[in-house]
Amino acid sequence: MEIKSFKELIGVWDGNLTVLDSSYREILKLYEDDPKTDGYSNLNGWQKIGLHKMPQFTPLKDLIVNKCFEYLAEHQIDRPRGLECVHLFANINPKGASNIMHHHTFGQISGVYWLKAPLHSGDLIVMSPFTNRYLNTSTVPKTDYNALQLKPKSNQGVFFNSNLTHYVDINRSNKDRVSVAFHILIHA
Repeated sequence: MEIKSFKELIGVWDGNLTVLDSSYREILKLYEDDPKTDGYSNLNGWQKIGLHKMPQFTPLKDLIVNKCFEYLAEHQIDRPRGLECVHLFANINPKGASNIMHHHTFGQISGVYWLKAPLHSGDLIVMSPFTNRYLNTSTVPKTDYNALQLKPKSNQGVFFNSNLTHYVDINRSNKDRVSVAFHILIHA
């Protein structure tokens, strides 16, 4: 039997400890200066938008864009003229906080880079655009065909198609999960 299928690639990548440390310190400063959340998708935690406009996060944007070129190569896409980090925002999720289910309407690629990710601090759940109810309810598969569950790990990032519905489970640890989410615009 010949099998034909669509595929959706989720890219998991390792970051840079120097960028991680400086970004973490800058986010804590932002939180201390303005503890009021912007709160778009963050529930019971702190979210700050607009980091992509702040010069102290340029090394982080550069890291994300460079890793994104690697991700696009896995899609067998010729190197585009450019990539631009059009949104960059911080999340601090204490115990009990999460990010509600959502998708993005700008950029082609979205993702997250975990700066601090204690054990049980909330998995990233990315829903499949190709759901198959039968394979998950009538059989005992070794895989979930409706979603990918990605465990957060400090200094690790994830890329995915911006239109994929996703959420972050509740932080069940006693420590904060600190991350930076982003959107990438491709210039062909």
